[in-house]
Amino acid sequence: MPVKTHGTINKCKKDIKARLGKQASGEAVVHAIDVFHRCSDQLLRQRLKAMPPVGFACRKGCDPCCHLRIEALPPEVFRIVAHLETLAGTRRRVLVGRLERHLGYARGKTYRDYHAPCPFLGDGGACSIYAVRPRICRSHLSTSRSACETPGNARPDPALRQAGDALAMAVIDIYKQRGLCMHPAELGQAVLRALTDDTLKGRWLAGEDVFERLPEGITL
Repeated sequence: MPVKTHGTINKCKKDIKARLGKQASGEAVVHAIDVFHRCSDQLLRQRLKAMPPVGFACRKGCDPCCHLRIEALPPEVFRIVAHLETLAGTRRRVLVGRLERHLGYARGKTYRDYHAPCPFLGDGGACSIYAVRPRICRSHLSTSRSACETPGNARPDPALRQAGDALAMAVIDIYKQRGLCMHPAELGQAVLRALTDDTLKGRWLAGEDVFERLPEGITL
């Protein structure tokens, strides 16, 4: 990995550790994941400036990856819920309705069997939670638009993927050291559950595994 990448990862680790101090509130613990997202975006900017140059085919409205199963870490889920709770009532009810309809399809679906639009996919292929989207959405970039027409066949940039994976594992380990469960969950199901169960965040902050496991049994 480029030297600058190590600097970004180390700074991310330092900032998140500071936010997850022993006196940190539950809200601070959840929103510390914003540091992870900003550093993920920084890795992309660094890669775009590096040599040899890389060109990503991803554009607004290009949404094949939004029809794959999207996985999110628990603090990402709670951050999205906090965002949804700031929305006007009508808009929020629309999104909750989509999540409820999505639940019946998504439950029990493996990554290979999942072929449906993300419940947060808006008109024109735009993401309705773009500012708080999970890291997996931020990092799912392809150098070929045509390759994405085949589900799961995106062509990532190896250097960016390596850096992003290293950053993710570093952040996950920091949360785990604080006694928090970091198993990934299917995005739509997890957000709906957190929206409809006020006890969920407190239980997660207490170290409980609160979300339904992915069918493949993926744990982190």
